[in-house]
Amino acid sequence: MNLMATMAVPPSEHSTQAERLSYLRSVIRTFNLTVEDIAKHTGYSASSVHGWLSPPESARNRMIPGRAVRLLAAEISSGAVTRR
Repeated sequence: MNLMATMAVPPSEHSTQAERLSYLRSVIRTFNLTVEDIAKHTGYSASSVHGWLSPPESARNRMIPGRAVRLLAAEISSGAVTRR
């Protein structure tokens, strides 16, 4: 099964928060990753990742940096991210 074919395309440089969140959730689902896995592959803390995934109305909610999405996409392209 080609995991790349089942995953959303990485958002562009000028993507919205909703597009970044959709991509992040797609990656988590496709590769069966944990918050800690995403933190490792992006270089951000698990606390930051929790904030990205928090509901918009939550005080904990944080914007997903474009840099985090680019780093995650690069990790996937290089083969560093594998299905758990």
